[in-house]
Amino acid sequence: MPRSEEQFEEIRKEKSLLIRDVALRLFAEQGYHAVSISQIAKEAGISKGLMYNYFESKEDLLKSIMEQIIEEMFSDLDSNRDGILQQDELISYIKHTFQNVRERVGFWKLFYALSTQPGVLAIAEKKMTEHSKPIMQLVMTYFNSGKFDDPRLEIAFFGTMMSGAIQKYVFSNGTFPLDDIEKRIIEIYTK
Repeated sequence: MPRSEEQFEEIRKEKSLLIRDVALRLFAEQGYHAVSISQIAKEAGISKGLMYNYFESKEDLLKSIMEQIIEEMFSDLDSNRDGILQQDELISYIKHTFQNVRERVGFWKLFYALSTQPGVLAIAEKKMTEHSKPIMQLVMTYFNSGKFDDPRLEIAFFGTMMSGAIQKYVFSNGTFPLDDIEKRIIEIYTK
């Protein structure tokens, strides 16, 4: 029986996700610049030619991976999708983020291993900036609400706490007190 348009789209989504997952792992383990499209295709179990049906280039694939990560990281920041970040949404975001980190330690190790490689962020920077602009506007509006003495500093402080806690946890083999850090961050932002 012939496949429907929906079935083809589902297969396409699954294959695209597989390619991104394989590429993320290879980029993180071997270095972005050392990995070839042929290598990614072989690991994903598809032909090199088919790879180009999904991604125009290795650079396009990297941008897609980083865009997906940004989407995942911030997808529930404004949970009611009203364009206004409320305190309860920020707290929910903190809890969800740390729960995601606990459940997907391997993914986060790969992400940080990739994002700290020389030149990688520069390749994806424009796409990441473009994709994260509405998210940053939401956060800026929240921190500019008058509750904080120096909103720009507070945004940097919040981002540093979150990112630093995640990195420490994923590279500590379970010895970093993530639960306590999560509680402390929530305390700071519920005053």
